[in-house]
Amino acid sequence: MRYLTSVLLLLLAANVHAGSLSETIQARYKSITTLQASCTQILTNAGSRQVETRTGKMLFKKPGLVRWESKSGNDEELLLVGKKKVWDYFPAEKTVYVSDVKQAFASQNMLRVLTGEARLEEDFVLEQQGTEQGLLKIKLTPREPESDLVLAWLWWNEKTSLVERFLIIDFFGNGNELRLGRIRLNKDISDRAFEFVPPAGVSVLNATTGS
Repeated sequence: MRYLTSVLLLLLAANVHAGSLSETIQARYKSITTLQASCTQILTNAGSRQVETRTGKMLFKKPGLVRWESKSGNDEELLLVGKKKVWDYFPAEKTVYVSDVKQAFASQNMLRVLTGEARLEEDFVLEQQGTEQGLLKIKLTPREPESDLVLAWLWWNEKTSLVERFLIIDFFGNGNELRLGRIRLNKDISDRAFEFVPPAGVSVLNATTGS
């Protein structure tokens, strides 16, 4: 689950509660029940400075269902967060890693994000840093940093009241940036989109033990 933190930060932005930077943001996301978007993800290794770009699409349905498909060259990945299980499928390797939702989110903050209980300003110190390419840039400093998230930025479109881009920095300085496009809201999405049945011949491994 290499990119789960990115998804969860987006969901945190989508569950902003009253008292945040803007009542407009809160009202906008409160009205959202589903979200569909194309994604471009840019992963930067702090040590080697190597950059990997992945493209794909994401579906989100409240209260906490996620479907994330991404690809870089021939490397494909499907991440599903269902009602009870989290599936991380790599077709080329014929392998899927599975875990319980609560097991996958050992961090209580992450679990609160997924269930919509998180409050942005309670979990982060927010700082507006002007505009960049027409988007309001907001710095987020975690009140309780974790290894996969020590600093983050959001870029918010004031016209649509939607977050279109964000960047996460982990403990090692690695960058994980996600840019969203073709955002569609409140379209009907079946719960079946978040279910997974391992294809024949695919190895099913425990995400924690790898066995």
